[in-house]
Amino acid sequence: DTTALVKHYHLELGSRAVDDLIHHPGHAVVLGEPTISDLYALLNRRVETGEITRDDYFTTVVTFEAEIAQGRFQFLEVDAATLKNIRVLILRHNRLGVQQGLHLALSMEMLALKPTVVSTDPVLLLASEAEGLKAMNPEQEIPR
Repeated sequence: DTTALVKHYHLELGSRAVDDLIHHPGHAVVLGEPTISDLYALLNRRVETGEITRDDYFTTVVTFEAEIAQGRFQFLEVDAATLKNIRVLILRHNRLGVQQGLHLALSMEMLALKPTVVSTDPVLLLASEAEGLKAMNPEQEIPR
């Protein structure tokens, strides 16, 4: 999810683990289409809090868009079935929020490919494991 993706662009705890996953041969990095907007919003919040500068923000956006154009990331679109699955997951996991539900629903659409959900969000990680997915917190750097 976006909590992990941002670590690819901003050096912090867990950045090495995320970079290792992104650059690992044979790994595909699949993101939900809304992740693009979510990343931009997260970066805006970091500008507002002073964690990064406005120049850092624009550099990150340009780099991310270039990596999209190079095919580094694959994207899943949200459709009516995804929206329905988000509702079901939120009912099943009462602490799950909309963004968390979105990431989990999209991950479950790829269940046959055995995806790993990478996030620092403990609620998303626990719900992912409960749904039979492998989960990894890059700040712990040990697959769960």
